Amino acid sequence: METMVTKRDAESMLRAAENGYPVDLDALDAPFNLTITSIASVDVDVEPIVMFSQRLKDVVREAAFSCELTGIVIFPTVLNPEMRSAGNKVTWKRGERAYMVRQNIDFSDWQNANASEKKAMVVNCIVGSIARIPTKHLSESSKEALVEIVRRAVRSGRVSRKAGAQRKKD
Repeated sequence: METMVTKRDAESMLRAAENGYPVDLDALDAPFNLTITSIASVDVDVEPIVMFSQRLKDVVREAAFSCELTGIVIFPTVLNPEMRSAGNKVTWKRGERAYMVRQNIDFSDWQNANASEKKAMVVNCIVGSIARIPTKHLSESSKEALVEIVRRAVRSGRVSRKAGAQRKKD
């Protein structure tokens, strides 16, 4: 089975880990990876995105989810309007059987939102990003299962002890 992480990527990840950078080494063996990486201007608090992405990664792994794709990378993008935004974009990585989705979150809405509203914006961004992937590469049933995993991560409201300990170790 083809994986999203190439041999060169794996070697880079291992070097980064050896140099003390936090690296998700479990991604090397995972049948599917859902990665959430924010793109934000310096005046944006990305902690709600980071915290939810870590919890979601744990729930995806606990569910042992797999599908037609090897991975999805979602870039929730919150940029000050003074910065030029590249806009929303969906990119198919055929050789990796993966999608990359860049989805904007309104800067003003984000800056004026409380913690629970920011969490809702992140969830809506992730669910919307999944919906934008064409069904010829990600079936409706796989999309529904992924959305249910996202909703489970919202309900769980926790990061597993194992995952928290791993991040501390990283």
